[in-house]
Amino acid sequence: MQSETTFKTVIDSLESGVAILDQDLCLLYVNEWLIQRIAVPSEQLLGRSLQEIFPELQNSYLIECCFDTLRETLPKQLSNSFNPSPLPLYKPNQVGDESARLQQAITLRPLVMDGQPACEVMVYDVTRAVIKENWLKRVAATFRQQAQQQEFSLAQFSQIIENTADAIVVFASNGDIEFANASARHLFGWQDGQALTATLTDVLDARHDTRHQELLQRLNQSLQEADGPTQIPTAGGHLYNSEGELIPVEFRFSISQERDRKQLVTIIRDCSHLVETEQNFLASENRFRTLAKIAPVGIFRTCKRGILRYANETWFSLTGLHPEEINRIHWMECLADGEREKLRPKWLSLRNNRVDLREEVRISNRQMKPKFSTWVLCNIMAEHDVHDQVSGFVGTLTDISQQRSNQEEIERLAYHDMLTGLPNRRYFRDKLEQQIRVNRREQKSFALFALDLNGFKQINDTLGHDAGDQVLKTIAQRLQNLLRESASISRIGGDEFCVMIPGFNDVQSLEVIAQRIITMVREPIQLNNQESTLSTSIGIALFPSDAENANDLIKHADLALYAAKGNHQSPFVFFDKGMNQKAESNRALVNDLENAITEEQFDLYLMPTAPHTDSRTEVSIRALLRWQHDNWGEVFQADFSRALERSRLIKPFTLLYLEHICGLFNDLRQRLPQLERIQLTAHFQAFQLLHGSFIDDIQRMFQRHQLPAQFMEIELSETSTNDFFGSLLPTILKLQRLGFSLALSDFTGSHLSLQKISKLPLSTLRLCPELLDHASGHRESRLQLATICDLANRLEISLQATTNKHTDHTQLLTELGCQRFSLSHTRTAIPAGTYINQRSDSPTTPESYCG
Repeated sequence: MQSETTFKTVIDSLESGVAILDQDLCLLYVNEWLIQRIAVPSEQLLGRSLQEIFPELQNSYLIECCFDTLRETLPKQLSNSFNPSPLPLYKPNQVGDESARLQQAITLRPLVMDGQPACEVMVYDVTRAVIKENWLKRVAATFRQQAQQQEFSLAQFSQIIENTADAIVVFASNGDIEFANASARHLFGWQDGQALTATLTDVLDARHDTRHQELLQRLNQSLQEADGPTQIPTAGGHLYNSEGELIPVEFRFSISQERDRKQLVTIIRDCSHLVETEQNFLASENRFRTLAKIAPVGIFRTCKRGILRYANETWFSLTGLHPEEINRIHWMECLADGEREKLRPKWLSLRNNRVDLREEVRISNRQMKPKFSTWVLCNIMAEHDVHDQVSGFVGTLTDISQQRSNQEEIERLAYHDMLTGLPNRRYFRDKLEQQIRVNRREQKSFALFALDLNGFKQINDTLGHDAGDQVLKTIAQRLQNLLRESASISRIGGDEFCVMIPGFNDVQSLEVIAQRIITMVREPIQLNNQESTLSTSIGIALFPSDAENANDLIKHADLALYAAKGNHQSPFVFFDKGMNQKAESNRALVNDLENAITEEQFDLYLMPTAPHTDSRTEVSIRALLRWQHDNWGEVFQADFSRALERSRLIKPFTLLYLEHICGLFNDLRQRLPQLERIQLTAHFQAFQLLHGSFIDDIQRMFQRHQLPAQFMEIELSETSTNDFFGSLLPTILKLQRLGFSLALSDFTGSHLSLQKISKLPLSTLRLCPELLDHASGHRESRLQLATICDLANRLEISLQATTNKHTDHTQLLTELGCQRFSLSHTRTAIPAGTYINQRSDSPTTPESYCG
């Protein structure tokens, strides 16, 4: 009986729950600690199963572990991290309040009671430890530190008396030991039976700790004066353990009394691990504060209301505030004027809805005079307690001034032309749409000028890109100086500019502006120590009369610009509806052209290029494609080349042209085997050669037909070559290396400079027929022709021309000293089939078509 009472006293004095279950999991015993936290009288608990008392435990992991313990007779532990609160236990006087539910660690141990298996359940309240652990985890996650997470040792008081981690010793009123558990025996190194020979004085040896003498006196006095169960305040001290180490301990005493018999129940807790944990925690906190101190971002913490509780040195440096202001000011006090009102709704949302705050704001530095504002990235998130209630906020301020500056520069570059500083195409489009919205709302008109520079390409090719850049910068500056600030000027690309005139009185005022721009552009520009001049063409479209949306307005201004380029009367043109019709006609022409290429509605026409001869072993002819249109009849290449250039049909047309030429060459070789030399001239537009795959296409074509490149001469017009010289030259040189020869047609020397001609690998210059005719009677034309002859002699280039005055022009070229020239009669191009038939069928060479 005494042993049972002692056992119960010891169990009830534990600050942990103890319950004993039979093999059906019915409660045989439950201690006072558990009863207070279940709030069910013990008489209503005993004899009932856990599933009946706690229906929520049906099929739970706890029930499964209890049965396993009974079956396997092995102890088990349910850690808090795996199963936080398996039993519905609450703080005393708060039973049923989920916010007061206890976090638990449970230990199960098999027992044998009255010959029957039983299960002993120890329950420990680890709520406070969990709160601390969670707090540390949130701090570590918030500041993304890699400091090792300190695991706070959860109280391992889940064993019954023999296996509890605390040493439990029961003393009689005279100080003799009546009971000592395994932990106590291990602590003091007592062997079996030795514990009963020790006394309270032996345990609280004053030699171990000077405080023990006073503690002994207080305990003896309490034993004498106690009249019923008495709790004695916790005391600390030191003891030597069985290994001779002096360790810190914590004493917890309670006096139990039954009739005249008093017992002193003593729980001795080894505090070594707590001291170590505390030291580790302090070390972790010191590391955190050290990292926060040197962190390049401002770190701060606040209470639930936003009052500052902590800030690191970087935060003080950014804000200019003083450490003395901690606990007195709201964190938003550091924001610059106007930023608080902007941020206040998001701050309230963070407090009420727990949505993290992330915003770029300006903060002011109070130490700067005048106040200096800095752009920072503000990040704030809520901290929560164990009950998931907001306990405060933690935040950072990251200086992003440089990033903001870089972003502004990026945006400036994104919306402005780097060369001229003018707004670019993207900005122009946004500005145009904005102008349309404003003028539509105010019912006002505005004008859009589209202009480009005539002669710019020639400057770029002859004087270099640096000179071209100087021209663009000069014109941009002149436009800005000429037009008032309300006009919006943009560089769209290349040498193209757009000007928006937001308000105008009448069309005449726009004509005045256009004329001023034309005059301004014509002013000489000093480039490479020489004066250069340009001109401009301007297309003008009006809102809303010409278009009511940005796409159509830009399109109509471009159509007017296109018309201005072909208008010899005025360099500026206003849009009219006829331009749309012409554009539609061009689109229709492109559609017909696409069908023509697909259906091969083209025929090859030939024209001799060499002078007349009776030789039947040589042939030199020029090959041209002509379109046999269903409605228009025969269409010359020059009539559709402009439409071809502005379409996506360049490659398929060029391939078709090359296919016809290669087929012609093979036909000539097969049907006229007597020919020893065949020279075919293929006329191309410059844009055909500039198509990205021209070199590859012509190589593949000739390899497929097994033809040598030497049989074909590539012919370009002088004007076309001049317009695209800079881009054409690399392609021409590649063609020369492949074996093709080059000729210029309609040559007058008026477009290509000597410098450009000297760079070209020319074999032939075909003179413009009008130049020969004029040279006979006009001094200027004769001097021009003499210059060409001298050029051909120096560069060893042959001159060719077609003429009806063979004798006169032969004499003229001889007088001018031309060393290499040949003249052929003016002839008409005929279909390739006719030409071949005449060559093969006629017994004599037809003078009209012989090479």
